[in-house]
Amino acid sequence: MVRDRKVTILVVSLLILFSPVVLATFACAADVQSITISGMVLDSDGNPVAYATVTVKGVLQSEDLSELGLEAFKSYTTTTSLDGSYQLQLKAYFSTYMITVSKDGYRPATDTVTVTGDRVTKDFSLERETPPPADVWIYAQFGKFDVNRNTGEITGDYVSFRIQNGSILSYSVKDRVLFDVIYSNALFESIKSSGSELIITGPGESYEVVVHDNPTGYLKILSGNDIIFSFSNEYNLTLDENLVNISLADNFSASILSTNDLELKDNVVTAKGNALFRITGLAREFESDLAEARELIDKAILEGKVGAEVSIRNESGVYEDDSMIYDSSVSIDVNASPSEILLVVDGKNTQGKTIVINTDRSIFKNLDKINITYDNKPIDMADDIFDVLDPTDDGSNVEYGLFLGKNGAQILVSIPHFSKHVIRILSFSIEPEILMQYVAIAIFCGVIVIIMASFGMFRKTY
Repeated sequence: MVRDRKVTILVVSLLILFSPVVLATFACAADVQSITISGMVLDSDGNPVAYATVTVKGVLQSEDLSELGLEAFKSYTTTTSLDGSYQLQLKAYFSTYMITVSKDGYRPATDTVTVTGDRVTKDFSLERETPPPADVWIYAQFGKFDVNRNTGEITGDYVSFRIQNGSILSYSVKDRVLFDVIYSNALFESIKSSGSELIITGPGESYEVVVHDNPTGYLKILSGNDIIFSFSNEYNLTLDENLVNISLADNFSASILSTNDLELKDNVVTAKGNALFRITGLAREFESDLAEARELIDKAILEGKVGAEVSIRNESGVYEDDSMIYDSSVSIDVNASPSEILLVVDGKNTQGKTIVINTDRSIFKNLDKINITYDNKPIDMADDIFDVLDPTDDGSNVEYGLFLGKNGAQILVSIPHFSKHVIRILSFSIEPEILMQYVAIAIFCGVIVIIMASFGMFRKTY
C-alpha cells in the first residue's frame, strides 16, 4: 500500500508538471482554423487584371516555431480570373500574411493582412510598367528600391547608386561609397524587381545587372564587354587570379569574383564577361581573424561549392530575409522568429552544397550557444572552415560551422546530398520573463509534491 501511494504521488506530480505543455499543445492544434483570402486586382484605370500571379506567405512574428509543422511555411499561389478576382483557402497558422501580386507589364504590389476571422479581403491596384525613353529616367517603387526620375538615383535600405547609360556611379552600402563600374556603352532597357532583388537589362540582352538590397551589397554583372571597377586610393586591393580582395583599416572587407582571370592596376579591376561583388561579414564590423574564412568562402563560391547565401534581419518586429542563389538548381525558403531560424532547402542537383546564413543579434542574442538540426536530427560542428566548405568529404554526414563577429555571425551548413531538407537553428538562450515562469511553475509543483508526500506520511502514521 505504501508503495502504491508513492507511485500515485509520483504520477500526479508528473501530470501537474507537464500539464501546461500538454494543454498548450492541444490548444495550438485547436486554434488552427481554415481561412479564405480573396480580393480584386485592378489596374490604375479600374479595369480587371486577369492572369496575375497572387502569392500568399505567412509572416513570423510572435509564433513559436517549435509548435508549427513544415506545412505552416508553405507558400500558396493562384492566378486572377478574367474579372480580376482571386481566392485562396489555407490554414491560418500565422496571424499575419504577406500577399504579393505580379504580372508582366505591371509593377508588382505587396501588402500584409491580419487574420481576424475566417475570411480576409484584400484588393490591389497595379500600375503599368512602360519602357522608358532613351534619355528619360523612370520613377517607380521596386521592392526596397526607389528610382529618382530626374537624377537616376536608386536608393534602398542598404544599397544606393546612380545609373547612367551602361555605368553605375557611386555604388554605396550604408553610406560607404565603394566604386564606379562601367559594363557597357548601351542604355538600359528595363528594370524589374522581386522583393529586394533588382535586375537591370540592356537592349537585346547585351548585359544583365543583378543587385540585392542587403548588407552584403551583392552585385552581379554579366556583359559582352569588359567590366571595369574603379576604386579610390583609400581602399587596399590585392589580386589572386580570379579573386580581388578589398579592405580598409577599419576591418571592412569585400571581394570581386569572376569565373575568368581578373586584372588589377592602380585600383582599377577589369573583368571579362562576368563579375560578382559582395561584402563579407554583413558589413557589421566582423573580427579581423575572419579574413581567412572570408577568402575561403569566396573561393568556394567560385568553385561551385556554395549553393546559396541568406541574410536575415529583424525590421521593426518583422523578420525579413533575402536569398542569393549561386547555384540555379538550389531553392531555399526562410522563416525566422526570436532565437530561431527555419530553412527549407531543395535542389534538383544531388551534388553536395554549403549554405551560408548571415544573421545578427536581433535574431540570436546568444550566438555562441546554438543548436542546429537537419531533418529533426542534431548535427555536429565541423572540424574547421575547410571541412564545412567541402560538403562531400564526410560521406553523408551534415555539419555546420559558426564564425562570430562583434554584432553578428555567419553560420555555414554543409549538405552532402541535395533533395528537400529542413534546417533548424535554435538558440539556447532563455528570456528572463520565461525563466521566471519556469521557476514559478517549478516552485508550485514542488509545494504540491511536498503537501502530497506529507499527507501520505500522515495517513501512514495514523
